[in-house]
Amino acid sequence: MVAAWVERPLGIDRAINDIYFSSKERGFALAGGSIFESSDGGHTWHEAHKFSPAEFDGATPELYSLRFNGKKRGWVVGSASRGDLVVNSILAITRDSGETWQVLQVPTKQELIHIDFVDDRRGWVVGARRRDPAHR
Repeated sequence: MVAAWVERPLGIDRAINDIYFSSKERGFALAGGSIFESSDGGHTWHEAHKFSPAEFDGATPELYSLRFNGKKRGWVVGSASRGDLVVNSILAITRDSGETWQVLQVPTKQELIHIDFVDDRRGWVVGARRRDPAHR
């Protein structure tokens, strides 16, 4: 049996940073500050939520990773930047399967790149610390 890939465009000009399926039919894709959703196994997609620069003091949000650790509870991580300078981290939670997202305060302003869970209570977040070129 030969597997074949079929392109399913989102209709955007930004890079897709992550794709995650919480079930066979329900999937999420992250691009820029937007979360796209599919309910038909990835055949069609729509923008389900968009984080605004206004939520981050005018900085541009970029989402990198999304995971669910329960049927309705999901998490997304990323960063908010001004130009090439990361000025804040993003950690947001949904408790209603992605209908609404709440941005949480975290004890860092570093870029958060990936989130994952080993079960419904334990997980981890990986971040990146960028060095200031003036302080080598």
